[in-house]
Amino acid sequence: MSKRFIGAPLVALALLASSANAQHVGTSFGILVGGNFSDLKGNDVVSANIGTRTGLVAGVSLNVHLVGGWGLEPEILYSQQGASINSSNVSAEGTIAFDYIQVPLLARWTIPLHGKVRPFVVGGPSFGYQIGCSLEASGQGGSASESCDSIEGYERYRFDVSGVAGAGVAFAVGHQAFTVQGRYNYGFQDVQDGSDAKNRGFSLLGGFEFR
Repeated sequence: MSKRFIGAPLVALALLASSANAQHVGTSFGILVGGNFSDLKGNDVVSANIGTRTGLVAGVSLNVHLVGGWGLEPEILYSQQGASINSSNVSAEGTIAFDYIQVPLLARWTIPLHGKVRPFVVGGPSFGYQIGCSLEASGQGGSASESCDSIEGYERYRFDVSGVAGAGVAFAVGHQAFTVQGRYNYGFQDVQDGSDAKNRGFSLLGGFEFR
């Protein structure tokens, strides 16, 4: 089952690229790096005890430029997500840290403006596979970290499905472009078996695209 889940986004990526081949007007490759500001939402999440975890997001993209400012933008990203944990009952702070490999399959529309500054919007699904999960705590002069797999009764879901929506600006420099964008990630999959808690968060990304 896991092989089919991982393979599906890659097959979709190939199909998108091949279907656009007859009408695309250019292809570029991109590098993305930035920060995630993530937390957890759901009926089993006590919002007063959950805060933001700041993490890294970085990866590469394939940009298939179509007509009318439209394009396809599949990506492969390494993404640090999760949440910070605090409680007034104990004098300690903690973090639940998730590490994912994500494959967003995005549509992109660049607003048709003349000049070197080109605003754009992106949106689409994202498929993730969790490669790391840990609980970290610090307080009273000490710290500790433990893998989620070693915690009795904690059964994590490795797969994640989310929706992505965002906007940004591309600054053209010759045949290349620098990009700055913000995205919102809305998770649909619970992170733990038997618990209503899903990934949420914002991402701020800088990028470089080249043909």
